Amino acid sequence: MFFSAGRPSPSSLVGELASLKENPATFSLLSQHGLEVAQPSASSIFGAHQASITLSVEGTDMPIIRCSQAASLEVPAPSLAILTGNENGRYPLSKKHIDEFLQSFGDYQSRQLVSDNWKGSLSATSRGEVANVHVAGQACFLPVAETSPLFGGHDAVPFRITYFNSKSHPSSPAAMVVVASAFGASSQAPTSRRQHLFHNSDGKRCPFLVERTSASRMREGQHQQQQEEAAPAALSAQEEAKNCLLVIEVPLKTTPQPLFGTPHALLASGGGIFGSPAITQPGTAAGAIPTQQFGGGGFGGGGGLFGSSSGQVGGGLFGSSGAAEPPSASASAGAPTGTQEAAVISLGEEGGLWPYDPSIKIERDQVAPLKVTILFYYGASSSYLDSSTVQRVKAQLEAARAQDFLTQLVQQWEALGYDGAPRGAPTAGSKVGGVQLSPQEAEEMRMRQRDEPLFTAAVRRDIYRVLSDKSRAAAGVTAKAPRDRLTQEEATASADDSPLATILAVKKDGPEFFFTRQHKPATLPAGFEPVSSTELVEAISFIGKASTVATRLTKAFEEYLVRELVPNWTTADDLTIHFLTAFAAELSPRFGLADRVCRVGLSADDVAFVNSSPQVDPKVKTLMQTFQS
Repeated sequence: MFFSAGRPSPSSLVGELASLKENPATFSLLSQHGLEVAQPSASSIFGAHQASITLSVEGTDMPIIRCSQAASLEVPAPSLAILTGNENGRYPLSKKHIDEFLQSFGDYQSRQLVSDNWKGSLSATSRGEVANVHVAGQACFLPVAETSPLFGGHDAVPFRITYFNSKSHPSSPAAMVVVASAFGASSQAPTSRRQHLFHNSDGKRCPFLVERTSASRMREGQHQQQQEEAAPAALSAQEEAKNCLLVIEVPLKTTPQPLFGTPHALLASGGGIFGSPAITQPGTAAGAIPTQQFGGGGFGGGGGLFGSSSGQVGGGLFGSSGAAEPPSASASAGAPTGTQEAAVISLGEEGGLWPYDPSIKIERDQVAPLKVTILFYYGASSSYLDSSTVQRVKAQLEAARAQDFLTQLVQQWEALGYDGAPRGAPTAGSKVGGVQLSPQEAEEMRMRQRDEPLFTAAVRRDIYRVLSDKSRAAAGVTAKAPRDRLTQEEATASADDSPLATILAVKKDGPEFFFTRQHKPATLPAGFEPVSSTELVEAISFIGKASTVATRLTKAFEEYLVRELVPNWTTADDLTIHFLTAFAAELSPRFGLADRVCRVGLSADDVAFVNSSPQVDPKVKTLMQTFQS
């Protein structure tokens, strides 16, 4: 088997990892290593600087992992630098020290968005930042399924940085928040207690994406080396540069609000002055005051005055409160251990204008210090963490406390040399899947990226229908190349009692694919082996994607359509117009989109798709005026 069957879907992983703190085995393992799980929230309304940060996937806030006893670290402000230029589309990015950035804050905002209210200085003094910066690290496990070596890995998972601040309100943000990464720096002034943070790409907002390091390496053509190694290789400098980002909180002066707020505000925050009933953390006596943490209590959000609300582990006024004593260890005996690994981030597609309110006036709070949270990323397929991963997390969080960590991180960002190109955008001479692309190959890859949105769930259902319909094509296709005859056992195994009428074979020594009808005696090209029906079904999810391996799979399916299927079809009326568009080059005129437009009345949604899709032939759009008006 090239990959395991029964892998949980991303959506199911979201719920499981969101309840990480409720897994007794993981909770115990983290405690043994001096780590704790916290669930940030915006329900606390007291504290000097009540803010906390986490990541959200599919609208669900994920828990964070941090050191149990370590207080925030103070480092000299001059050691903190960021990369700028992305906000105005200027590449390569330029390094700016935080004092320079804050002194001329308006110069580093998107030029089309900046108002007079944002053009002043956010420096603590006229001479710049001279005080120390408070720094703390935290790790977050995101729901990223295991990698499929056969098809080059799973898609990157989109996520959002979620910032909580109980002191923020629509007319007066409590902090200017700067998200700094290898891709640049982006400033937002959150005006609600819970707000998402994005990357600013020349005045457009971009979400972040996360993928397992192994999947990233597969796209770089390193999968064969990785499979031969007993353990995953340590992160390279480039991978370390994309394994974390910084969230910098610049405190602002706020307008005093009523102590109890409005009923609406209290309901929105998830709790009143005392939050929900407090619960105690394992190993912490009821009523004890835990050590203050960055991200909990005075530094972080959490529950009510003395503890967490809504049953969430977070921080009250005095730091992180806890969760109820977990079940005994025997409750988790024999529980499966999930697979986890360090993850790397990238940028998603631009989506809308940068969130910005020019009417908001901002003024630096001269008393409160700058705070920096270092967010580290891991991909996981289960809430059961293994000991080696927890040890790596602990080591990473401790390494982040080094005085020169921030300096070294920015040096890695500079060395990465982000140039503003979309994730994975191929160019002639670049390497994709370890292969240097010719100009023709680079152009084909760009076209594949352009067409990727065509491959919706409806198209994948059509592909499944085509692969499973035994009546569409005749059997007994004559081979055009030397073949190895399958044994009866292999032919039977490939069927797996599946409704699919197709065999997918993979070359033994490389990611090349071949589709053929499931007839007997079945023949395959020399050196190819059939995969199981489970793997064939999973292959459908990769057809149409723009990775190197997925492109080879797609081309094999296209060749299959031309070679064995379409010549024997009698109808294609059950296939959607999206399928007809995605495979227009492979379908004969009698099954193409033009024939459908001339012969069948289309639904309003189909008419809108044909008229708006850039992939539809202009001649077909002309026919629409005659046959579908």
